[in-house]
Amino acid sequence: MKAGAFKRITVAVDGSPASEAGVRCALSLAGDDTTLFFCRVVDPASAVRDIPLKAPLSPAELHAAARAACEDGVRKANARGVSANSVVVEEHPSRGILRCAHEHQSDAIVMGSHGRTGIARAVVGSTAEEVIRLSDVPVGVAHADDMLRAGPIAVAIDASDAANAALTIGIALARAVPCELHLFHVFGRADLKHIDALGQDHAERVKHASLEAAAVLEEAADRARSSGVAFESSMLEGNPAQELLEALDRYQCASAVVGTHGASELDRLLFGSVAFALVERARVPIFVVRQAERATSKESG
Repeated sequence: MKAGAFKRITVAVDGSPASEAGVRCALSLAGDDTTLFFCRVVDPASAVRDIPLKAPLSPAELHAAARAACEDGVRKANARGVSANSVVVEEHPSRGILRCAHEHQSDAIVMGSHGRTGIARAVVGSTAEEVIRLSDVPVGVAHADDMLRAGPIAVAIDASDAANAALTIGIALARAVPCELHLFHVFGRADLKHIDALGQDHAERVKHASLEAAAVLEEAADRARSSGVAFESSMLEGNPAQELLEALDRYQCASAVVGTHGASELDRLLFGSVAFALVERARVPIFVVRQAERATSKESG
């Protein structure tokens, strides 16, 4: 019997290439004990807004298309022997996906991202980002042009509770695939911020911070080691998002897991976010775990 990384997964679908990538990602996570809930959110207001030059579909046509998208996912799951159900919700897209996940007690959400960037995202927003900010379960985001790799699962490590939660999910994913983990910590400004500069020159601060960073990475390695999952660990240096993006390609990682504090849209626009940068720019599935995530994945047994 193959155990899945999650027992109940809400899979957001809309028939697009990005959505199809999300379906493939969800199917790869499913085990004999997994149930997939293919969810299509019908939002007449967004249908009119997103396709302004076309005649809007009637409510009946919207629901028929939604049912077809869900049933296609169910057929694909059943063909692999995976239990699946279809759910059509009339709601704002992100709220509808979250509602579906809550009502079906899902321990993960998987969806595709169309990769809006720059002004388009600032004006219209991104359903995937809204779901990530508000979800209390891990969110897997796939892209239409994701590369299919058989390499390790990357986990971004730092001293935060969010990264600790991400490691829990990374271990569960590595066991389910199965595959190796690659733990990454990017040494940079964030490591220096909490070091008291009084009485220390810059070299001393860097040395102190680097030792603390190494300890954080080693603690994560101890957790991976005790779980029985094969792993490697690497210390990088520089801009966290850029270094992680390059590492995903350098080590041919199949996917990545990263924690987030659920920054608001304003925070993301002003200060940036490693998690959202990976979701936007990586071309492998990215699993984002909020600090308060409640996933019940099995790390120790």
